[in-house]
Amino acid sequence: MIYNRYKINAHEANKIPILEIARRIVPKFIDRGSNSTGKCVKHTDNKLGNLRFKTDKNYAHCFTCNTTWGPVKFVMDFLNLEFFEALKYLHKTFPHYFTTNEIDVKQKKRRWKGLLIKEYKVLNINNFLYLGNTPINIRDFAESFPKEYNSLLHLKAYAKKEEINTLYEKLKGKVDEKKLENDKKEYLEEIERLLNKGLKKEQVG
Repeated sequence: MIYNRYKINAHEANKIPILEIARRIVPKFIDRGSNSTGKCVKHTDNKLGNLRFKTDKNYAHCFTCNTTWGPVKFVMDFLNLEFFEALKYLHKTFPHYFTTNEIDVKQKKRRWKGLLIKEYKVLNINNFLYLGNTPINIRDFAESFPKEYNSLLHLKAYAKKEEINTLYEKLKGKVDEKKLENDKKEYLEEIERLLNKGLKKEQVG
């Protein structure tokens, strides 16, 4: 994947030992190996929270707020960074964990951007998906798994259409039918528009 001209592999980033990351970014960190702890970023008071590290599976968990983090999401939350910025931070801080470090100056700017975040939300698709414990941006998911991404988009569009049709049948006879019919038509057309706009095309460069 290409992020701001850097080739950074998100899967490699999520293999960085989370304790090594925690030693750098966790406030009030207490280094005790797998029993290490520190202040959970989600707590605004002075309490540490109940932050623990599962070193064999490489994730952190706070038992107070019940949040689990893999390495990339951990950096995102504790440093308040977006996905790309978190990857760049990990790449800069732990370069030896990445197999590709060069800058690709010839990479063309991609034309395809998919839907806007608010448009994805209309289809009940979150900005981030999880592959196991690995968070991946919806657009990066499309780049890496275009067929699966298109299948997801079709599935969500179909479910949204079914939701609209179900609501239409419930309201039929209870409200102005002409307005109801027009609203249904507009909603279905909007779903179709989002589907066509969001689909991953074969040529994006």
